[in-house]
Amino acid sequence: MAAATARAEKLMQAILAKAFRGELVPTEAELARRDGRDYEPASVLLERIRAERAAPEPSTRPSPRGGEGGHPSDASQRDASAEYAIGQGTTMIRARGVLVR
Repeated sequence: MAAATARAEKLMQAILAKAFRGELVPTEAELARRDGRDYEPASVLLERIRAERAAPEPSTRPSPRGGEGGHPSDASQRDASAEYAIGQGTTMIRARGVLVR
């Protein structure tokens, strides 16, 4: 009985080791190749995310001087909802008719 318990414990450890190494089921990369799909490994995905985060984002804020600023599609929304003015070291924002200092 003790021998059977020891063998069962060794078998369980062997199965767990294979599972952690990914040897029990096909990997996503293998399945994708088999199905003719594209597969992006995690390392490539992480590098793409890092590159996107490092890239400068286009400004969506309007220029405080009223010039060309922000995204072109934001112009009508910007004109309707906010007015920016800088004077005497204080920034005033008029948004939807309410003056905020």
